[in-house]
Amino acid sequence: MKGLNTRITTFTLIVLTEMYSRVCLLCIIVTLSLGYVASKPGVEENKKIFSVSLDVINPRDRNCKFMSNQSKCEVDLSGVKNSVTVANRDDGMFYVMTIQIGEAKQAFKVQIDTGSSLLWVFGSNCLDDESDYCKGHPKYVLEKDKEYEDFSIEYESGETSGKEVTDVVHVTDEIGIQDMLFGAAGEVGEEYEGHDGVMGLNIAIPGRYPSVISKMIEQDLITAPAFALYLNGGKSSEDGGEITFGGHNEDLVGSGSSVMTEILRYDIMVKMTSLKLGEELYCRPRARGCRLIIDSGSSEMSAPLAFVTKLHTEIKAGEHRIVDCDEIENFPTIEIMFGESLLTIESKYYIGVEEKEDEKVVERLCYSLFVKTDEDEYDWLFGVPIFVKYYIEFDYTKSNEHITFWTKK
Repeated sequence: MKGLNTRITTFTLIVLTEMYSRVCLLCIIVTLSLGYVASKPGVEENKKIFSVSLDVINPRDRNCKFMSNQSKCEVDLSGVKNSVTVANRDDGMFYVMTIQIGEAKQAFKVQIDTGSSLLWVFGSNCLDDESDYCKGHPKYVLEKDKEYEDFSIEYESGETSGKEVTDVVHVTDEIGIQDMLFGAAGEVGEEYEGHDGVMGLNIAIPGRYPSVISKMIEQDLITAPAFALYLNGGKSSEDGGEITFGGHNEDLVGSGSSVMTEILRYDIMVKMTSLKLGEELYCRPRARGCRLIIDSGSSEMSAPLAFVTKLHTEIKAGEHRIVDCDEIENFPTIEIMFGESLLTIESKYYIGVEEKEDEKVVERLCYSLFVKTDEDEYDWLFGVPIFVKYYIEFDYTKSNEHITFWTKK
């Protein structure tokens, strides 16, 4: 029995040894495989790519007395075909995301703005009894006995100013940007109906305020210095879209081709090779007038006077840029070239449409979203309409800063 036990024990050891060898070999294979997967481009990075849902705000719902151009409320369009009053005119959709500030995670709805780098929200220094613009907003509380540096930022609608503050800013419940410098606004240049500030997404140029993107890169919250905006162009909050930090969401990319173009000077400015309306060229290779801003903070499109005049003549735009709603599908398509790559903007993207139902009768107001450029720093600006047409990614990788226009799924 002892010899049998010895043979059994020996046999068992041989079997176990062989099993152990196979298991170890399998471990090595699995380990090598995992190492390969982790090193594959894009796999590890995906752990730090995340998306946040956006809400959309329709400014036509705001009270007319708060509108920056009150004359709109007084225009009589009763003789205009298929129209509603200009008081109900929609000057574009505002896209907002909710952030939380401080350890108490106070919530603020901030407008997504690729045209600036500063984050600001309303502060306790914005007094309701001194400005109607301050009413109805959550306010970041400033310490009364503490001295703060001043900040100011100039928008086309006016200047916003206040005090510089540093605190933790949560872009999600789990992800917080530590020591984020932002503004607590005491004076604002316009009515912010439905949103409580602006979140600049342009990466900061040295000497300017840091953006949330640059701070997220610095703190290793995202692996790639990039973000992407998917704006639905809907009329309700459920149709807002999403922002993806750290890259783009492959599930939102359509089957069509993408167009990539270089960013100029750490900015959201690019240079078009050409821009064509019908047979007319308005931007030629090597021409100065090809500088284009891609700005999610603007609801309109701006262009040189010659282009706006030509377009509005062709589409027969009248006072207040109003057009015949029945003719929209016959309006020309704008063609843009970046190198050898083509982007198109059809009329349904550069024409705004508002509807009003009165006693079961639907009236419509249609108008051009193009206005004349008044800035010296750029010649063209494409706002929200270009985001409604394309899924757009901003990548600030050093020496390879670029914007990609993806076809939407």
